Amino acid sequence: MRAERTAQGLSYQELADRVTKATGVTCPRVTIEKIEDRSSEMSKWSTGIAAALKVDHDWLLTGKGQKHVLASVDKRLKRLKPDAFERLHRQINALIDDEERSQTH
Repeated sequence: MRAERTAQGLSYQELADRVTKATGVTCPRVTIEKIEDRSSEMSKWSTGIAAALKVDHDWLLTGKGQKHVLASVDKRLKRLKPDAFERLHRQINALIDDEERSQTH
């Protein structure tokens, strides 16, 4: 967590402020310091910290897997204009049709 916080150029207070915004619960600066010093458990705050740092929760806890969270496909689809959504829908159906045909041969 410390490495990511410093890589993003965030102070303890800036990260605490982001966690507060992400969770809706006040996260004191000292909480961030204690977590980094391992004198406090991160579990209560881990989801908010991951959101504040814009990293994957599992990556934050384990250092494994993909670091950055990809925007949800559903959220991205909702931002498409209707004509783009319809084109994408046709492309997906064509891809599925091609895959089904290749599996039957």
